[in-house]
Amino acid sequence: MHAWNAYHHSMWMANVVRSGQFTVEEALTLGLAHEIDSPDPGNPYQGFQSRVDMYNDWVGAKLGERALKNHIDAEVYLCLNMRGR
Repeated sequence: MHAWNAYHHSMWMANVVRSGQFTVEEALTLGLAHEIDSPDPGNPYQGFQSRVDMYNDWVGAKLGERALKNHIDAEVYLCLNMRGR
């Protein structure tokens, strides 16, 4: 599940930024709001998994920024940069 969750968060942020409608900072604010508002009692805000989610959000947002700059699909760019993980 953790690998899927990491991919989910990264892909979400990459697509948000790649759309060109949100900056990296705006996308990360959206991700932060998601973490704060999470109803999952096993994943409290600022808990370990929440911090991992926010890191994966940051990775995805930065990859989305690069994908936008290079005119490439965010999912393709993300997969090209996973390096065997």
